[in-house]
Amino acid sequence: MGHVTADTELDKRPKEVDDRKIAGHWEGDLIIELKRSAVATLIERTTRYAMLVHLSRQVGYGIIAPKKNGLALAGYGALTMKDVLVNAMSSVPASLRRSLTWDRGKELSAHALFTEETKILVYFADAKNPWQRGSNGHRLNTANFVPRSSSAPSLTTCFSGRWAGSVLPGTTR
Repeated sequence: MGHVTADTELDKRPKEVDDRKIAGHWEGDLIIELKRSAVATLIERTTRYAMLVHLSRQVGYGIIAPKKNGLALAGYGALTMKDVLVNAMSSVPASLRRSLTWDRGKELSAHALFTEETKILVYFADAKNPWQRGSNGHRLNTANFVPRSSSAPSLTTCFSGRWAGSVLPGTTR
């Protein structure tokens, strides 16, 4: 199970998340693009507000040789992910920061620190069940509208902070 603990499993998530009547419950994912650039996606389940957040390379990337269990210099290690998510969510009103649902990727293994800093509870979808994060999987399906040749910084400049409905017309819940 690793970083997923009993209290962060999806069945512990408040039932209010499922009916989408109360805003403030988010879904997130990590997209690794061309030349291993990375973008975190965040979708609010009720309003469908979407944020794309670029994860910058760390100092030493391309210079320091990769090392097993070493620093995640490519920009999508757990601490980098935590830091960019804390920064992104700080721009969201406190009343819209209730929960975050993620897949079981190791990039969010610093979720306890994220929760400590933001007071946003984190829940993890069951393994191999992407439909449990349906807003993120369907609403912001980047494979359908972002060419693989795109780089993360240009995506975040173009789409960060826009309503998903205006970015992706015609998509459904």
